[in-house]
Amino acid sequence: MRIVTGLRHHPGSGSPSCFERARSFLPMPLPHLTRRRRRSILGSTGAPRRSACQRRRRGFVPMPSLALRIPLVFLILPLLAGCRAIDVPADAEPTRTSALQPSATPRPERPAAPATPSGCTDLHGQVLAEELPIPGDSRTLAYRLYLPPCFDPESEAPYPTLYLLHGLAQSEAEWDELGIDTVADRLILDGSAPPFVIVMPGERTGFDMLSVMTGTLLPHLEASFPTGGEPDLRAVGGLSRGGGWALRIGAQRTDLFGAIGLHSPAVLSPDLYLLPTWARQIPSGTTPRLWLDIGTDDTLLPAARELRAVLDQLHWPYVWVLNRGEHTTSYWSEHLAQYLRWYAEGWPSSSRVDASG
Repeated sequence: MRIVTGLRHHPGSGSPSCFERARSFLPMPLPHLTRRRRRSILGSTGAPRRSACQRRRRGFVPMPSLALRIPLVFLILPLLAGCRAIDVPADAEPTRTSALQPSATPRPERPAAPATPSGCTDLHGQVLAEELPIPGDSRTLAYRLYLPPCFDPESEAPYPTLYLLHGLAQSEAEWDELGIDTVADRLILDGSAPPFVIVMPGERTGFDMLSVMTGTLLPHLEASFPTGGEPDLRAVGGLSRGGGWALRIGAQRTDLFGAIGLHSPAVLSPDLYLLPTWARQIPSGTTPRLWLDIGTDDTLLPAARELRAVLDQLHWPYVWVLNRGEHTTSYWSEHLAQYLRWYAEGWPSSSRVDASG
């Protein structure tokens, strides 16, 4: 009697077929077994067979008997009691990098920052919505201007000035809507920062913000108000696309800006490749302070890490902050005080009340 199976042996191959090897281990002749039994033996993998009831259980693992279940419960309970929830770490502290810098000619001593005049009862600064004609363009530059409480337009000491640029498809109102003026009021009035001015320009299609800001807006403001005057009294920052502009402007105009703030930056193309060239052109000792922060779930995090790698290669000192959050307005509004405190670190301090009054 010949048994037909799915296994084939090619004569002359020199090795017995699977069928022949299986048949050689059988204690009895195959012909007297039923067809189902023969298939079961020849197709077996050697693993123990379980009943249909057992095989229907998930994982094919039979449940322990009741006599074993009770001791297992008492063994597992102490282990569970020792478990505790793992806390998500809070926002990371700023990581400051440092690099050996060539000796530099010291800058002239800076004048003291203006103090809030004595008798000032203002609890809030004011935000002005302004427009400025752009030479060679029929359109105007819209911008918002934050002036601190009891701003003195006749002050002999210039006010530190912070230029903040908005993100893609936003307007000059974005930083104001995030609450930057409210946070600035609080820090100035409690003495955490000297009185300072915030300029929030609006980007429009086709505007080169580098030339618009440095060639038109900045000269206009400093001719109209006691602001800036030295790189250490000016800072430029931005969020998202505005951060890309801040990097482009600040890295090329170190003669104007002493600090660059990059908040979830979207670096403009091809600036990541041009940054080494700009860095080599910075006069010794005038490298701007630089801040870089981003959220852990921000889609621009890989690009921010690429920027960090370039800064490390250039030995450009910077502050790196990785916070929890995404590329959202709630992320930026939550960290406004952190941003402003860092900008204020580079400005001369002043008392809240002017003792001369």
